[in-house]
Order: sequence, then structure tokens, then C-alpha cells
Amino acid sequence: MKAKRLSALLAAVIALTMTACGDSDSSSKSDKDSKEDTSSVAVQEGDSSAAADAGEDSGSAEPAPADSTPAEDSQPDETAAPDKPLTEIIAETVPADPKSPELKESGKLKIEGVGFQDDNIYVQDKDNNATIYDYKGEKLVGGNAEYVKKLGNTGLYVYDAKGTEATVYEGLVDADGNEIISASEKAGLFKEIDDRFVMAFFPEAETTNEDEAIYYATKRQFSVEATDEDVLYTGKVKVYDTLNRKYLENTTVTTSPRYTVYGDIISFYDSNSDAVYVSADDQKLEFTDGITPTGGKLLTCYKNDKTYAYDHSMTLQFTTPYSVSRMNGTDDFYVLMDSDSRKKGIIHYTGTVIVEPKYNSVDYIGGGCFSYATTEDYQKNGILDLEGKELTKDEYKYIYYSNVPGYFSVCNADGKYDLMNVKTGKVIYSGADSYMKLGDYIKIDDGYCYFIPGKEDTSLKVKYSGTYFGNYLLDINNEKVLYDLYTGEKLQEGFDKAYCAFGRVYIVKGKDITVYEVQ
Repeated sequence: MKAKRLSALLAAVIALTMTACGDSDSSSKSDKDSKEDTSSVAVQEGDSSAAADAGEDSGSAEPAPADSTPAEDSQPDETAAPDKPLTEIIAETVPADPKSPELKESGKLKIEGVGFQDDNIYVQDKDNNATIYDYKGEKLVGGNAEYVKKLGNTGLYVYDAKGTEATVYEGLVDADGNEIISASEKAGLFKEIDDRFVMAFFPEAETTNEDEAIYYATKRQFSVEATDEDVLYTGKVKVYDTLNRKYLENTTVTTSPRYTVYGDIISFYDSNSDAVYVSADDQKLEFTDGITPTGGKLLTCYKNDKTYAYDHSMTLQFTTPYSVSRMNGTDDFYVLMDSDSRKKGIIHYTGTVIVEPKYNSVDYIGGGCFSYATTEDYQKNGILDLEGKELTKDEYKYIYYSNVPGYFSVCNADGKYDLMNVKTGKVIYSGADSYMKLGDYIKIDDGYCYFIPGKEDTSLKVKYSGTYFGNYLLDINNEKVLYDLYTGEKLQEGFDKAYCAFGRVYIVKGKDITVYEVQ
């Protein structure tokens, strides 16, 4: 089964403008690892670069503040909300300890000749026409779906609709197969901005002018720009809020968009190159007195040698003599910068200071930890906890989160990686050629070794590489074993095939297909 449009590389601008009324620093250590993002069509972005890793900034250009000059006769309120206790911040931020997955049987998939591909559950007829099913074995959107794929981390899925029109239209369904947006609304593409907001592209006509195209469809698997064989479309683009399940009509543009998300505020440039801010209530916002959105939770203004930080209801959270800018990887923590020394520290959005400015850069790297750099080239990095304590020395070139709380892959001066528990200092594996995260393997001699957090080692060694399903589930297809990746123990075995679709696991034994919910 093959969709009419195969994956294409989405190009997007990475332009983080971190300001507090024009007086804060715009520099921050960039992500150490940027992964290519794929979509069923490519979006025209002009002179754009590769999209940022999932979970980071949307990759959109950030509009300048609506008014970057504070009113001289305006006196900001000095009464700030009380700081949140650090113990509460830690409790809210540090991930729960991992545990073994549990499979709860939820039914049988009673379909003859069923196949699986990515999130597609399908049956193909003799003419190679595919019918797509939901997790229960019912025809997805009444059999009108031609292909389905996960829409980032929004919890929704995009389907391509069957039809005779030259333009392929898309719709949205949830993990249970419920239709959220019908393809009959004629959106040509949905593309996530972040976990909550997605772009919806509505084609109106074909064009040969790349400057007026909002997106293009390609037959090639990867593409960063349109070629003669691709179809370009004019039309409209607007943002869809997956939380409130509605379009934000005031975000509509007719050019290829560059949206930026500030929590529940969307910003972009209009056709006159003016910055526009729209709330999740679909109201246009006007910011005065030098106030501008900063990160996902604050509005900031620099005045009287201070930064004033408000929440989105304009309640003052804190004041500080330092500039305040968004921090990579989080909406809860912000970068403090001393404009004289150019050193940086960390503050919580409620005003609790984690670290006074003393590092060359700071970033949130996951698992309740930050990275810090002590050199201008960011080649000497270490790890901080939520109390600002240095868990490691500044001796690593790069640091990556393993997706297991407390464990990080660190790149040494020789370019080799160690996997370590930074809270105890224990090295799980040393000298790897690349960094490890949960579900990755290390190739050793005649086997593949996996990281087992419950045993704190790489003792699970198998003959064949496997497929990580998420939720600590590892499928070694050739061995017909489903492993608990937390303990390294066998969870299911003796089956013919195991698949993952719509967040569920399917175990195939002969003609019997059992559906499991992952607890």
C-alpha cells in the first residue's frame, strides 16, 4: 500500500528572537542534535533551513514586539506574586520513575488478510486498492481513508482521503478512529507547529510561481524545494487548536506562514510584514508599553533597569535586574542574562531563581536537568539539577537525554559517548560511537545490546535488532519476542508478528490478532 504522496522533508526557518522589550540577549546555545522532519508534502519557506527537533521551538520566525519602546510615563506595578517553593517546582518537573509496561487485552481484530504499515491497518484487494481500518477493525472514516499517519505529538492522526480529484485532501482522526476534521473540508495538508497547534493548508489553485505558493505536493520521497515535477498551490493557511478543537480564523494568511507559539498565543507576520498576535480565543492582541510575549508563559517588559515578567493574565510574576529570554526545551524555565558580563542563569516562570547568571549558556535538556556551558564555543558542558547543583563537571562536548530520568549520553573530548546515571555518576556503557537513548542498541560482536534501566546495564543482548514501540516495549521480530525494556524480561513470545498502531499493540498468532492497550 502506498499513499499518493510520500514523505517530504519540511523546510522551516529556525530564528529564535529572545527579547525583553528589545534589551535582552538573542543568543542561546543551539540544540546539539537536529533531526529532519518529514511530511506528506513540502512547505514553501523561501530561504529556510531544516526543522528543529520535535519538542523544541516550532522552527518559525518570531515577530518583533508590537511596541518595543516603553511609555516613559507608565509605571509598572511592583507587587509580584510570591515565588513558588523549589520543592513544588521539583515535584512538578521531575518525571516519575519508570516502570514495566503492562498489556491489557482489549479485544480481537477480526479482519481477513490484514496488514500493518506505520499506523496503517489495512486490507489490500487484488487491484492493490487498500481499505484502512481503525484499531477495532472498523473501516476508518467509513472506508474513505487511503493512508494514515501520526501528527507529531498532538495525539491526532492525519488521513489522506480517497477520491478522483487531482488534489489530495486530508482529515484528522483521534487514536480511537473518531473523525475530528473531515477531508470534505478540503484541507490539503495538516502540519504540527507544536503539541497543541497545527497548520492547515487550504489549496485554491495550482501555480507555477513559487513565491505565491503556500505548499507543494511531490512524488519524491524527500524534498527540500519544489522542482518541475511537483504541483504548487496557492490558497490559505490557518492554525487549528487541537485542544479547543477549532480553527483560529484570525491566523489566516495567503502566503507560506511562519507561526510562532507562545503557550496560548500564536504570532506571525501579515502580508504587510507587520507582527500579528492571536490568542487561543481567536482574538487579536495588541501589546503596549514595550510588553511582548516571551516563551510560553510570560509577557515581559524592560523598564527602569528591570525586567517585569507577567503571566498571560497580566499578573506580575517577578522583577529582575537581568534580561529574560525563552529557554530551549521548556516553557517553565527561562534564561536570565547579565547584560554586563553576558553570563546566564535560570529562573522559573513564577520567579524562583534556580541559578544566578554565571554560565556562558544554559538549556533544559529533559528529565528535570539543565546543561551548562563554561566556554564561548559551548564545547565544555556539564549537567545541573533543578536545585542548580552541578551533577557533572564541564568536561563534555555534547549532552543528550536518554528518555529515562537521570540518564544521559555524554560526548567526551575524543568523540566517544558514555551512557551514565548523572545522579550517581555510574557509567552504564563507555566508548560508544554515537549517543544512546531508550530503544537504541549497541552493536557488539554478533549481537545487539539494549539499555535496561531496571538493571542499570546493557545486559539484554539479542541476535537481531528490534523495533521500539515506545512505553518500554521492544519487539524482536525475528525472534518473535516482545521484551519489557525496563527489566529486559520477555513480556510476550511465541507469536508470529507484533505490530504497533494507534498507540496499541497487536499480537498475531495464525489468524488470531489480539489487541492490547499499553498501561
